[in-house]
Amino acid sequence: MDQERINKITTSLNEVHQWPSPYMFKFIVPTISGKFEALMKVFPQEVDSYTKMSRGGKYTSVTITEVLMSSESVLERYKTVQEIGGIIAL
Repeated sequence: MDQERINKITTSLNEVHQWPSPYMFKFIVPTISGKFEALMKVFPQEVDSYTKMSRGGKYTSVTITEVLMSSESVLERYKTVQEIGGIIAL
């Protein structure tokens, strides 16, 4: 992601949130790939999470809410998840 896009996202997050603030992440994860376990390791164990398997069972939607200290923390989480690969961020 280029720096201009990062700056726009950071500005938008800072306009909507007053840090520290809860932030809701949403992901689509292949169900039987082991990606869910890798995704959950990115976040602390005490975060609130909700999962729902797709009708066909191939994918699982994951919602994670975590209190973060800054917009940069949000971007760091997305960057770490992106490194796992195969996970769609919504």
